Amino acid sequence: MPQPISKSAQRTNRATSLFFLFGTIMPLGLVFASLTLDGISSFEFHHAGTIFIGLISLGLCIFLWNIKTELTIEEAELGAQQAKEFEEEFWSRWYVRYVGSIFMLALAYACFIAWNEDIRIDGLRLIFISPVVGIICAIIAIVNAWELSVFCIIIGFGYLLFIGVAMLPVSISIIIGSLIIAYAVKRYKIHQD
Repeated sequence: MPQPISKSAQRTNRATSLFFLFGTIMPLGLVFASLTLDGISSFEFHHAGTIFIGLISLGLCIFLWNIKTELTIEEAELGAQQAKEFEEEFWSRWYVRYVGSIFMLALAYACFIAWNEDIRIDGLRLIFISPVVGIICAIIAIVNAWELSVFCIIIGFGYLLFIGVAMLPVSISIIIGSLIIAYAVKRYKIHQD
């Protein structure tokens, strides 16, 4: 049964929530001020990341401020076990894996483009220029969406087979016709015996 939270723990939680609140207001305020002064057309990718992190921090702030009870050790272990089971079930769903695969393929494509155009970037983004990172991302995407990968491989082999037959000097209709005639002759010989 959950127990009421102690006063010191409540003060700690509220101080932490205030830290998150003020840590959230500053970057969100700067983003909104920038968008207000420059217009909405100046919205860039890092603005979205700042807004996302700010909203997560704001939610954490509200959560920490409103904690009223503490869990016992048994309840905490049971909650951790249920969370682990839910996490394993969530990440094994096909639509979550496919969205992750799309993201990894987009990252692999960006790495390939950056490497192909010989872009030089200083700092932490240097790792994304390496073609090895793109290859690793593509392999992760293929393994993550393995059903779709097998389907694409089968379609690819079928396409290559069709192209290979089309490149033959003899028409495909002649090949199919000769196979039909050979099968009919074989059946006729079997029925004769």
